[in-house]
Amino acid sequence: MAFSNTTSIIEIIWMVIQILTYIFYLLIIIYICKKKDSRNLTHTFDVSLRTHWTANFLVNFFQFVTIIFYQKIPYWSGRNYYFVDNRIIYKLYPIMFYGPITSCVIGNIIIIFNRFFGIMYPLIYKNKWNLKVCYIFIIIQIFLPLILYSYTFNSVVELIIDYEFDRSYFDIESPFSRIATNITLGIIVILSAIISLVLNLIIWIKYKKFFEVKVKDQDVVQKFSYFIYTLILSISLFIFTIQQCIRFESIFYNDQEQRNSLSLWIYWVLPFITTFQPYYLVLCSKSIRSDILHTHGISYVKENYCQRSIFTRNGTTNRTIPNKTWISK
Repeated sequence: MAFSNTTSIIEIIWMVIQILTYIFYLLIIIYICKKKDSRNLTHTFDVSLRTHWTANFLVNFFQFVTIIFYQKIPYWSGRNYYFVDNRIIYKLYPIMFYGPITSCVIGNIIIIFNRFFGIMYPLIYKNKWNLKVCYIFIIIQIFLPLILYSYTFNSVVELIIDYEFDRSYFDIESPFSRIATNITLGIIVILSAIISLVLNLIIWIKYKKFFEVKVKDQDVVQKFSYFIYTLILSISLFIFTIQQCIRFESIFYNDQEQRNSLSLWIYWVLPFITTFQPYYLVLCSKSIRSDILHTHGISYVKENYCQRSIFTRNGTTNRTIPNKTWISK
């Protein structure tokens, strides 16, 4: 592989960071799945939140693998791409590349609504958002992209080799399919950006006093963790939106070089949308940070650096994140 240039080295470092992030994500999934609805636990997470986090983890990780396989490996391999003659890989490219990305964005919308109803309408959320509803949303999350990109099933895919820089790119040959996939993904991303911004602002305005509560031992990051999370998510989604708009222009004017360059943005932007949730959970509460370390049996850190979790106290279920019962801890 052509790893000689600085860009490729930075991309590989970013890939390693993402792998470590997904390991951390998995540890958080294990943690919230262990914390089932029980009054004997300090921190518990209801079944819908556990289900959607687990589903999103699997979808997001699959998307990460497909990005590496269909974008970065050809890009790094250049003219020496190993699967250059494998037509099945070419055939699967449109749905395997665009499908998981769209599923990730849809999953983000689901989590936003889950959080919104859990905080704003807790009784409706508790009574209506059950496992059956979760499964319906997950089915939509997985199969809706297959329907949206069904027109690409018969599309001809080509591997474009840039001999000057020794790079390769997959692309759909049909101009109609290229434009349609860009518009489809663009609409989903724009909707996600608008929904995220509006609903998070509603939550922030209504519960501002909980986010800004004065606590002696509370640091700035913890106090404003939800604002930081909302800001990062919104900026990432709007950058993704801008990328799709500019990419549409490059497709319309058949600017191959610009189109290929803009496609690489996804590798850098998408992780901020798909993998920041676990970090937010850890940032928003010191007691949850301590409890995570206790749950995973990190005894040395537990004894020397963390507050003890009091498992004998009666606790309330974290219906979603954040929950006003522990937002000021």
